[in-house]
Order: sequence, then C-alpha cells, then structure tokens
Amino acid sequence: MTNRNARRGNLILVLAVLVALAGFQPGFAEDQDIDQLRQAAEQGHAEAQNGLGLAYEDGRGVPQDQQEAAKWYRKAAGQGHAGAQYQIGGMYYKGITTLT
Repeated sequence: MTNRNARRGNLILVLAVLVALAGFQPGFAEDQDIDQLRQAAEQGHAEAQNGLGLAYEDGRGVPQDQQEAAKWYRKAAGQGHAGAQYQIGGMYYKGITTLT
C-alpha cells in the first residue's frame, strides 16, 4: 500500500507540473471581461493587476504591449504578489523592460 500511495503522490505532482506548464494562471480566465479586469486593477486589486499584465504580455483581449504589461506587473509586485514579481523579474532578465 505504501508504494501505491507513493505512486499516487508522484502522479499528482506530475499532473500539477503539466497544468503549470500549460500556462494555467489562477485568477485570470481568457474569456474574462477585460473592462472588469481593468476596473479592478485600477482600484488596486493585485490579482487583477497581475491578470491585466498577463493579458498585455500575451495579447489576450488587448493589443500585445510589453511595456504596459510591465507597468501592471510592477503595481501588483509592489503589493507583494508573487506571480507578478516572477513575471517582472523575467522581463528584467530578458531585457524587455528596465528599472524606471
């Protein structure tokens, strides 16, 4: 039974990694209304700010704009949103944006 539980745990871990690699972003659905997302982001909601950054980075529902994405990631990152901190860090690393 212990071996079976270990395999089940490994399977769950593999599935979780596959979901992450597929681009799952908690708190943001592609069909989510961008206007509502923007309104929440402008009101200071960190998850919405991160979601708007993702939308601009990928061009989902808005024109693709890396600098606009960085702007929203910075706002969310400044509130301690770990996902936004990761995203803006990647943009700095890739040279897409700079510290301003």
